[in-house]
Amino acid sequence: MTAACDGRRTRIGPHPDVRLAEGIVVRLPAMWVEPADAPAGSLDLWLQRGHIVSEYRPDPGFLRISVELLRDLPPGVLERSVNALGFETAPRRRLTRPYVPIPGGGGGDERWKARYFAWTQLGAWCSASCRAEHGHLFVKAGHRGRLQALERLRRLADPMLLRQGKARHLADLGRLWSALGRDAASYLRSAGRGLDRDHYAGQFEDLVRHHLVLVDDPEFRDRYVTGCEVIDVPRFRDDVRAWRAFVTSLARQLHVEGMKRRSNSLLFQRMRKAFAGVADDPFQDPSELVATLRGRWDTTLDVDGNGRDTLGRFMDAYHRDD
Repeated sequence: MTAACDGRRTRIGPHPDVRLAEGIVVRLPAMWVEPADAPAGSLDLWLQRGHIVSEYRPDPGFLRISVELLRDLPPGVLERSVNALGFETAPRRRLTRPYVPIPGGGGGDERWKARYFAWTQLGAWCSASCRAEHGHLFVKAGHRGRLQALERLRRLADPMLLRQGKARHLADLGRLWSALGRDAASYLRSAGRGLDRDHYAGQFEDLVRHHLVLVDDPEFRDRYVTGCEVIDVPRFRDDVRAWRAFVTSLARQLHVEGMKRRSNSLLFQRMRKAFAGVADDPFQDPSELVATLRGRWDTTLDVDGNGRDTLGRFMDAYHRDD
């Protein structure tokens, strides 16, 4: 315990005979305890500490309200009239429309993915140090618009603004009722001889409250605004075949980068620099590339006359070449 909290690389000596209970004796070998942020001592540990990014796709019904029809809306003039009011008609038994304006917005330059990440069978991979320094850039285009949409949703927590939003929705449904003509009651819920306003008002309030709960969750909010989900590489190194396939998939991507006329991958560029003068084409055979990286990970390099870095430390800094 003391060694684990010391913050330095610490050797714990062997304990040949540790008596746990009557008749139970264990022998503990010597071991080294290193800080969690110490440089990765192997290629596999470096990859394990990394992260996988994927596109986050929220529920398509978020910030949208659906109106269930009592029967299918036929294609033709009637459907076009409904579309002209701002309602989407696919499928034809459900109308949908955003109840909060969702601006296209700008923000987010997605070149970061090609620069900092390498494709693997699990998704796009980057190192832990890369995410620590550049994670704020991992944002899909349009994030300012998504942020504005959430701010507009939050305003509906104000009872007065909620009433105004509900009134606009009911007014739109009133226009829809008129557009549907004499058959309106066969498509929309009715009360007496008109639209069932209480039903649709309650539906609007319930939906907005549910979405307000979602937007108060930091995890949901971050994923929605950035458009990305970044997770740790799953811990499955004990599954030798699966881990080999994962590592090889990254090496195959580096092979593909090597065939491009100009690669934007900083990982590929730095690896090519590391092997300059050592191997003519280290990316030709993905399996050989993995074997070479594993075998040379702790080997000191002499890149640009600087022999202070091991291959592992040199590769870990790939994202600083930007």
